[in-house]
Amino acid sequence: MKNLFGVNKDIENQGFDGEIFKTRSLDGLQENEADDVLEEVAELQKSASLPGWLAVVQYISMIGAAIIGVSIITALGDQTFDEVYQNAPYLFYILGVFVVIYLGLLFYKNSLAKKVEDTVDIDALQKKVFDTFNENAKALNVSENHKIIDVIGFVYKMKNDEMKIVSSGTYKYHNNAVRIFMENDDFCITDLYQVWSIPKSSIKGIEKIEKRMMLDSWNKDEKINSPKYKPYKIAMNQYGQPIIKSYYKISINDVHGEFELLIPCYEIDSLKEIIDI
Repeated sequence: MKNLFGVNKDIENQGFDGEIFKTRSLDGLQENEADDVLEEVAELQKSASLPGWLAVVQYISMIGAAIIGVSIITALGDQTFDEVYQNAPYLFYILGVFVVIYLGLLFYKNSLAKKVEDTVDIDALQKKVFDTFNENAKALNVSENHKIIDVIGFVYKMKNDEMKIVSSGTYKYHNNAVRIFMENDDFCITDLYQVWSIPKSSIKGIEKIEKRMMLDSWNKDEKINSPKYKPYKIAMNQYGQPIIKSYYKISINDVHGEFELLIPCYEIDSLKEIIDI
């Protein structure tokens, strides 16, 4: 079974597996304009973030500090603070180094973000993004009666006829924001580059999977602890990556084959407002 938003790394220039359901897409000019806007946003995000190797150093320092901190706390259960220090003083020095590195890089990251905020008209860029993709929605004839939801995808490789999900740094699963709507008897999904149309009759069921999953990003304007999302008990790490407690799998059996659509637990109500599964 393939994931609609799965990407096979073994195939060069491979798009999503779900593109087999594509029924329409932007023309070349519109696609290039959308790419330019997203590239501008990506460059801005890159300028406000730590370089890759420093992000790795920060992550290692956080994990190292956590491991040593837990070790010291565990030791304090049987010994006094002085005894722990006398037996392993190097642990305290290493802990201090890790903490200083982590806090220093955190300060540096915040200063990068502040510099971008002071030099770039964020509001103007947001309007540019909104206007561009609003025009895309019109060009693709996206229904006004749509919902924006997150869907889960991943990159994978095939090994011995088995799908192996490829890790991307600290996460494996990508959180993609898409619009969903009904068009006649088709369940439609669009990323505002193309529209996929899946016959409702091909959707065979939905299953809740009680399994933790860390996603690459949080796409909502509201915070995870807002009244809307607080009931789902979503956690978030220091990189802004949400950790959900469960997700839903929608099964699709079509002439194109067997597919699945994965959505985070917090999107089930929005999904059911569009399609009755």
